[in-house]
Amino acid sequence: GAVFRDAADLISEELLAALDQIFADIPGYHYGRLDIKFKDIESLRSGRDFHIIEINGASSESINIWDRNASLSQALRTLLQQYHTLFKLGSANRALGHEPPGLKALFSAWRFESQLVKQYPDND
Repeated sequence: GAVFRDAADLISEELLAALDQIFADIPGYHYGRLDIKFKDIESLRSGRDFHIIEINGASSESINIWDRNASLSQALRTLLQQYHTLFKLGSANRALGHEPPGLKALFSAWRFESQLVKQYPDND
């Protein structure tokens, strides 16, 4: 099991600088969720002694919506804020000349993922 907590208060300038340095090596990554393991809170805040376990892309939900202390309205507000940010990023990318995928490409990607998910092992 896992416990999900909103830890936005742990974000510091030092942590952001460390993450900016990491993401400089991942062109095109603009938004997502990180699953991070860290030594202690002070190390995380100072941007050291942490390991990125998983990098999730734009379609990953903000995990803090599952914080047992979060209300439904907080969860919905978080998701709407996420979608708003993603639409702004999409608009900025289109302004740079990037073309959004067509319906055929979206359907093909959905079919591929549907087949991939069938291969996942059952979980508890």
